[in-house]
Parts: sequence; structure tokens; C-alpha cells
Amino acid sequence: MLGIRTKLSLIFLGQFLIIVMVGIQSIFLFNELGGSIDLILRENYRSVVACHEMKESLERVDSGLLQTLLGHVHEGRSLVNKHLDLFDQALKVELRNITIPGEEQKGLHVNRLYEDYRHLTDLVMDQELDAEKRLKIYFQESMPLFLQIKATADDIMRMNQANMNAADENARSKALEARQSMIALIMVALAIAAAFMFLVNRWILRPIVSLIDAAHEIRSGNLDVVIHSKSGDEIGELAHSLDDMAASLRALKRTDQAHLNRIKRSTEQAFNIVPDGI
Repeated sequence: MLGIRTKLSLIFLGQFLIIVMVGIQSIFLFNELGGSIDLILRENYRSVVACHEMKESLERVDSGLLQTLLGHVHEGRSLVNKHLDLFDQALKVELRNITIPGEEQKGLHVNRLYEDYRHLTDLVMDQELDAEKRLKIYFQESMPLFLQIKATADDIMRMNQANMNAADENARSKALEARQSMIALIMVALAIAAAFMFLVNRWILRPIVSLIDAAHEIRSGNLDVVIHSKSGDEIGELAHSLDDMAASLRALKRTDQAHLNRIKRSTEQAFNIVPDGI
């Protein structure tokens, strides 16, 4: 039979296992959810920012080319060179952050168009060429490439934004699953805790109440009380001890009563023998 210490240990162990189970499940679900959010920020957002920077830089380059055509050569050349470098940096970020099917092909296409476009910017800014030829190169070759690069960067941005939306929906779905799983775990934990409380009441509280009632009966003089305990733990041993004590008190009471009865009979006999005159 299990002792009180063992029963209490089992109850506390059960509660501990419930806490550990809920804690591990919570950590697992939150890590999974955090991984989904990290996927959105780490992969797609970086590409969106890179494409936005490419488009901004490309527009500044185009503005610089127009300034050189209008005669502001120094200002235009400085603006073009600065933003060509920024475009190149953003393009390298995008090419190193390929995460979506089809994104690599578009990124390489932008790279090829950019190489041709950079060569054309040198021609448009070349002051040794006459202005009419430079204008022709700008409108017939540079401008179409500018629009193609910008459109392709837009495509890459939209692809990543769509993937971000899908990842966001996936994260929301996992958050809902995590909430439902936590609710289910809490319900299971409550059911197990209720079972433990039932066992505590059955194994410990109810026998103790029976012992207290029996002790009150014995104190009030009822020595015929009998505690029916089938438990083999410490409470059962205490119940048997109370039963033995009650039995001993009953035997002692019977012995005292018999002794008093003998004294009473002896006294009565003595008075019966003594002469009336005395």
C-alpha cells in the first residue's frame, strides 16, 4: 500500500508534470510563431527595402542625366555617380537575398539591364558627343532601360510583398493554433488537477475527518466507536491505533465495573451479617 508521503509525492509530481508539459508546449509554439515572424522580417522585408532603394536611386540617376543634358554637367554627374553606387549596393543586397521561386531570374535580369544602363549613362554624360546624339541616346535607349529596370524591380517587390502577406497569414494561423492548443492544454490540466483533488480528498482528507470524528466520540465517552479503515498508510495505522485504544478503554471500563460490583456485593454481604443491634 502507498504511504501518505508517496501519495503526496505522486500528487505534486503530477502537478509538476502538468506545468512542465504546458511550459514546453508554450515554448515550442511561441518559437514556431517567432520563426514565422522572423521569416517575414529577415527574408522578404529586406528584398522589399532593396527594391525600393533601387527604384529611388534609379530615379535620381535619371534626374542627374536630365541635368547634364540641360547643361548642369557638374551637378548632374555628381548626382548620377552617387546614386549609381547606391543602386549597385541595393542590387547586391537583393541578389544575396533570393528567397522566392522566380526571384533569382528577375534579379539577374535587373543586373543585366543595369550593366547596359550604366554604359548608356556614360554616353549621355559624355561632353565630347554632340547634344543631339546624347538626347537621342537618352530617349531611345537610356529611358526604355530605365523603365524596364524600374518595372522589374516593381515585380520583385510585389513578389516579396505577396510572400509577406502569405507568411503573415501563416503566422496568424499558427497563432490561432497556438491559442487553441493552449486552451486544450489548460482544460486537460484542469481535469487532471480535479482528479488530483479527488484523490487528495479520498486518500487524505476524508480519512482524517473520520479520525477526528472518532476521537470526539471517544472523548465524549462513547468507547464503542469503531473506525473502519482499509488503508495501509499512516492514516490507516493511526485508525487501527485508535481502535486498539478504544478496545483497551472498553476492557478497562469493564474491569473497573466488575471490581466495583464485587466491592458492592461484599459490602452488602457484610452489612447483612452484622447483627441488627450493632
